[in-house]
Amino acid sequence: MNIDPTVEVLITGLKRAEQALSESEQRFRSLFENMAEGVAYCKLLFDGTEPKDFRYEQVNAAFEHLTGLKDVTGKLVSEVIPGIHQSNPGMLEIYGRVVLTGKPEKRETYIEPLGLWLSISLYSPQAEYCVAVFDDITERKHTEEALRKSEELHRSILKTAMDGFCVVDLDGRLLDVNEAYCLMSGYRTDELLTMSIADLETIETADGTVSHIQKIMAQGKDRFESRHRRKDGSVFDVEVSVQYRPTDGGRLVSFLRDLTDQKRAESESEKLRVQLAQAQRLESIGRLAGGVAHDFNNMLTVILGYARMTSQKLAPADPLQRYLAQIEKAGERSKDITQKLLGFSRQQVIAPAPANLNDLVEDLLGPLGRLIGEDIELSFFAGKDVWTVEVDSSQVNQMLLNLVVNARDAMPAGGKLTIETQNVRISEEYCQTRPEAIPGAFVSLSVSDTGPGIAPDILPKIFEPFFTTKGKDLGTGLGLSLVYGIAKQNGGFVNVYSELGQGTAFRIYFPRIAGEPAALQESGDLRIATTGSGKVLVVEDDALVRELVMASLESLGYTPLVATSPAEAIELCSSAEGSRIDLMLTDVVMPGMNGLELRDRISAMRPGIRVLFMSGYTSNVIVNHGILKPGVQFIQKPFSVDELSRRIVEVLNT
Repeated sequence: MNIDPTVEVLITGLKRAEQALSESEQRFRSLFENMAEGVAYCKLLFDGTEPKDFRYEQVNAAFEHLTGLKDVTGKLVSEVIPGIHQSNPGMLEIYGRVVLTGKPEKRETYIEPLGLWLSISLYSPQAEYCVAVFDDITERKHTEEALRKSEELHRSILKTAMDGFCVVDLDGRLLDVNEAYCLMSGYRTDELLTMSIADLETIETADGTVSHIQKIMAQGKDRFESRHRRKDGSVFDVEVSVQYRPTDGGRLVSFLRDLTDQKRAESESEKLRVQLAQAQRLESIGRLAGGVAHDFNNMLTVILGYARMTSQKLAPADPLQRYLAQIEKAGERSKDITQKLLGFSRQQVIAPAPANLNDLVEDLLGPLGRLIGEDIELSFFAGKDVWTVEVDSSQVNQMLLNLVVNARDAMPAGGKLTIETQNVRISEEYCQTRPEAIPGAFVSLSVSDTGPGIAPDILPKIFEPFFTTKGKDLGTGLGLSLVYGIAKQNGGFVNVYSELGQGTAFRIYFPRIAGEPAALQESGDLRIATTGSGKVLVVEDDALVRELVMASLESLGYTPLVATSPAEAIELCSSAEGSRIDLMLTDVVMPGMNGLELRDRISAMRPGIRVLFMSGYTSNVIVNHGILKPGVQFIQKPFSVDELSRRIVEVLNT
């Protein structure tokens, strides 16, 4: 049978198309069955325009393996997974949207009934149908959740850590900080995140910071001390531990520890160590000096004895008499030096008796006035009802003469010399920072001058025997050593307060005699401390005094704010925190600006602020030297917690 060539061509083409379709279906079937991802071919069932369920038309083996669902073909998803629409209400919505719009979508969702996290990719090949490709991401989600919790834990630890934390990029810009560093620096987090290390660092230059970052990158980590600048302009010491992380373009992860308290403690410890070493050195020198003086006295006895015996055997006109007289004169002078050495070593024979220091000073004022000359103004302020002390009056006279002579020599062009007596109580707190001090009730004898003051490097040496700043042949260097020894031998101690350009004050403390009535005195015994409240700005450049005052204020219930200099006090008062200051407790003599000038500056900024001045000089010296006016509120160092409490209450209630 002959077939029309045209029909034959059509039949051949149809067979080829059928074969191609069969091959395509086989390829699709193979792909469908062998895909690693689960695949489900579904028909969506609508209630009007709203999808209400979908039916599995066909699924591959990977779907059954992934979900654990078997024989789902021809079944509704609500039958296969009961409660699916309640636990995953958005699933039908996304299926319906893909079918209606024809736009593929992808989402990650947790199928609660199956306990699986699935990544679902959806597309619609034809109306009412969609293909869903599933991937099990449960393990990844668990890892991400564990990582998230770990990051939250680390973030919580860093946020609550006492040490500061920051992340810096390789250009030095801050990328992250914790609350601890914000508290250290005074900046808010958002402010710090606009800054770089160069804005905070005070030691390194910008180029130095770049070089340091390169060094850290090369060695992987570093640990060093630096100084950072706070928002208020003050500077604090900080220890930095930093590691280089090459991820995300390179990061420097740093922990920062505020060393302010540690440095302050080290400084105070060093000062106490030096003071203790000085006291021990003086004790050792005293023992040595005493031994030398005893031996030297024995030799002087022999020298002077033989000199006198030889003189008696010679005729009065003998030329050797002149030589023997010079030997005796030198021996007597040497004898005086040994007596001073014995006084310093507290081995002098003394005759202590009850005495009133006011009476002893009054008896000596005439000779002292003649001794110092007309160019020096001498003032004596006798304390009211001073307690009785037990001293050797001749030693006190000798001590006063030495101190007055020293003051006179310090004021060759004239000046003011002030002698004072006063009842005082020395507290345990004060003694903790002054190894030479003794707690208890004392009568102080003060000698103050308006000379040039004593340099800080010289001050620790002034009581050492033979140490003098006077010129050759102008002094033996034993005058202040004798003062030190007399104070110690009579059960007391010496305190020296001096500021360059502001003069020097020596205060000798003699213990109140046993059995003295403990009646309240104007300048002595004080009422029991009372607690208070409010903020007190402490302006003091001496770290030991500053810490003692802060501790005293805290024990009384006050909140201390600290400034180590007048400039820092002005900066603090200009801040928002300064508006809540109730009282300023400030030293009188400080570098750069005295307390009176500071009071005027602060009062212009904070009208009505209460001010209490303090100084190692006495109130009479301060007023007499024109530093403060009479009637200004003043407390003298050293003071007890009780006295500080009373004076603060008086100032705040005035």
